[in-house]
Amino acid sequence: MKKRYIMYITFLSIILILVGLYFVNQNKENKSLVNIYNDSNKLEKVIKNKKSIYYISQIFGDSIGKEVGNKKTINLPNHVKKVCKIELIQSNSNDKGSFDLYENGYAVHKNYSLGKTIVWKLSQRENNNIIKIIKEG
Repeated sequence: MKKRYIMYITFLSIILILVGLYFVNQNKENKSLVNIYNDSNKLEKVIKNKKSIYYISQIFGDSIGKEVGNKKTINLPNHVKKVCKIELIQSNSNDKGSFDLYENGYAVHKNYSLGKTIVWKLSQRENNNIIKIIKEG
């Protein structure tokens, strides 16, 4: 009887610890966010939706990775207007990254550690999805 009682208490303790860790982890993930600034660098919107944050960070990371390894560089056309600045902030590491989004899906990231400006063009689908996220929040 005593062994069963100890096993029951141990089992409940483990479950409570796991549930606690789950909620602590959920709270951390929810602190990641994306700040959207207008073309005058004024904060317009803060996006906290995990799926939206993940989508934007994947596009940003993949695009930067491809362009850094790409020998060909593209230039930002003179006629395109800046739509917004997108700043990603990750809660688990306090890392920040940002890029300027221009009309027609052009994006620009100034990489100060590499000492260069990276310009790339989003696909039509990526650009539409980011614009939709920005509008919906």
